[in-house]
Amino acid sequence: MTKFVDLTVKINSDVYGPPSTNVRVEMKPNYRQPSKEDAKFNYWVATTMNLSVHTGSHVDVPSHVSRGGFSTEHLDIDALIGDATVLRLTHLGESHGITVDDIKGTGTEIKAGEFVLLNTGWSDKMWGKFPDYYVRSPYLTVEAADWLSERKPRAVGFDFFEEYNARLKDFKSDDFVVHHALLDRGILLFEQMTNMSSVPDHFRLLAPIIKLSGIDGAPARFIAEVE
Repeated sequence: MTKFVDLTVKINSDVYGPPSTNVRVEMKPNYRQPSKEDAKFNYWVATTMNLSVHTGSHVDVPSHVSRGGFSTEHLDIDALIGDATVLRLTHLGESHGITVDDIKGTGTEIKAGEFVLLNTGWSDKMWGKFPDYYVRSPYLTVEAADWLSERKPRAVGFDFFEEYNARLKDFKSDDFVVHHALLDRGILLFEQMTNMSSVPDHFRLLAPIIKLSGIDGAPARFIAEVE
């Protein structure tokens, strides 16, 4: 029997994007009144939104950090569905720089072509607490990012804010060393995932995105298909 588990954080008007943009999600309902008081149908609303595509659960593509990198319209469905392996790192504390030894210490084999998901539990307890979610998060060291890229996963997913330099006030484009280590090699980033404790170490992951064109990332719904 198959069940589906949601690995996506919730978005509302209390959510802020990363410190790089610090954009608060804006949701504005637009109403239309009925044509007459006794109208049969007397309610209509359509909500507009303003948010960074890097807010909440989303997929990063290479054009996020590379002028020549491919953008979202080059992702077909097959690129966003595949086998996933979870690396359990929930024993690590806040502001911990995740190392190669930390990853090796999970004892989990990483296979080329799969999705590799790093599970610290940070989103489970800190999503919605801004800016602490971003500035106190564990992060991935560039050495660990390089080591992961050498295993040739299709994507690496995080339930924490993986780029340390992104929490700095005046970071520069070349400070995004973890993003470059992975995206420059065509490895997608699945960011701001959650609820990984509810899935086994191996499962099939679906990561559909909004079909945007020419953009550096897109909001996603991360769904685990579990037997």
